[in-house]
Amino acid sequence: MLFRRIEGIKGSVDELIEGGVGGYFNGFTNYDYTAYVEVLPTEYAELGFEIESKRMVNAVFDPSEFELERKIVLSEFDMNENDPDFRLMYRASMIAWDTHPYRYAVIGLRSDLNRVSRDELFRYYRRYYNPSNAVLVVVGGLSEDKATELANSTSAI
Repeated sequence: MLFRRIEGIKGSVDELIEGGVGGYFNGFTNYDYTAYVEVLPTEYAELGFEIESKRMVNAVFDPSEFELERKIVLSEFDMNENDPDFRLMYRASMIAWDTHPYRYAVIGLRSDLNRVSRDELFRYYRRYYNPSNAVLVVVGGLSEDKATELANSTSAI
């Protein structure tokens, strides 16, 4: 849902970064964190800061987009179920982590994916996706002073 609409951002992240300035973006989730990555020409660094600051507080969880995203995630789940390496690691994790949440794949269980509501997911977003629960990493041609300036100027958005 956090790649879709973000209030205060004109257009999708895809349109702005890849289509607009020739950059690259992606995101991924691990057991302990979710990461969003933008690779941008230095002169457009402010765009990355703006997107991430607004993603933290202004993601739009449109109900129709939510159902579309659920279908996409379930499709990814199906691809994993058909991957022998994934199935082996899943079964090994179920044994190795008998009482720990790591026993489940990061994508979750099909029953949870089918059951979770838009409102439940939005409450989760509000609780965990906020600047005090995030780390910003800046690498590349931006000076430390400029990166700090951009981070401070967008942190209150």
